[in-house]
Amino acid sequence: MDTYQEKWRKNHPDYQKKWLLEHPGYKEGKNKNNISKAREQRTAIDNITKYTVFKHYGNGKCACIKCGFDNIKALSLDHINNDGAKIRREQTKLYKRGLVGKALYRKLYLAGYPEGYQTLCMNCQFLKRER
Repeated sequence: MDTYQEKWRKNHPDYQKKWLLEHPGYKEGKNKNNISKAREQRTAIDNITKYTVFKHYGNGKCACIKCGFDNIKALSLDHINNDGAKIRREQTKLYKRGLVGKALYRKLYLAGYPEGYQTLCMNCQFLKRER
């Protein structure tokens, strides 16, 4: 069974050639610069969002609230009530769409920093799990 796009391409075989003619420089990679520029901007925005979220949940510092470790590469968000798995099960559709990492930071930022999270380093989070 063909998808809509596959059927459309079969019915319009010359469209790609026409499109390439109308967009000179595409094959030479001129547009690749725009794509990489957009990726760089998205990465910068994601990093700023991550820093802002960690800072908010770290009581004004981008650091672990237990030990003060401040390397952002080893920081993570922790569910204070240990209900992260329960929340993921309730929001299965969102979790399947990738509501982890960057998407989670963006969601928390846009939602106005809801309660129930804290910034911990991976060591403190692991130790919390062991208690």
